Amino acid sequence: MSSTIIVIPTVIVTLCDASKARQKRQEWSETSTRTPSRTHPSETSTKLDYVPVLGALDLQESFRLHPIAPLLAPASAARTLLLKDIGYKKKSRIIVNTWAIGHDQNVWSNNVEEFYPERFMKRDTDVLGPDFELSPFGSGRVKCSGAQSGLTTVRLVLAELRHCFKGYLMSCHSKLN
Repeated sequence: MSSTIIVIPTVIVTLCDASKARQKRQEWSETSTRTPSRTHPSETSTKLDYVPVLGALDLQESFRLHPIAPLLAPASAARTLLLKDIGYKKKSRIIVNTWAIGHDQNVWSNNVEEFYPERFMKRDTDVLGPDFELSPFGSGRVKCSGAQSGLTTVRLVLAELRHCFKGYLMSCHSKLN
């Protein structure tokens, strides 16, 4: 539960600070109720179908920029393995630096410090899945047991905040500066 309490304000501040992404979301949500034009590669989707996807992408990008825990819980290697020319013996303690992975230009692109949620449109990355480029809750046996519950809570709270405070989120960037 404490991770959920940390994530919500972090995502709100990140969204307030990301003026380009915020303006794009506002344009999409304004036009989605009027014009159902094609905007997604799928032939059957409309802008209205696409708006919730953008919210999920915003959350993924926030997890990438500001991981809940910059270092995942230590794990031990189940067998001897070789990763990037470095050998690890069986039962070696391994600590994954999620912050470094989220800010690695070799993994993401040149604009790693920029809030750019659209980068996830081209990737099949799941925050609850086995993808190591984005694993804010860990993976495998050391995965957070409350990940699904926490993620659901964060999504519901953020959806409600966006709905109730739409105007505030649009103006908060100028107040932060």
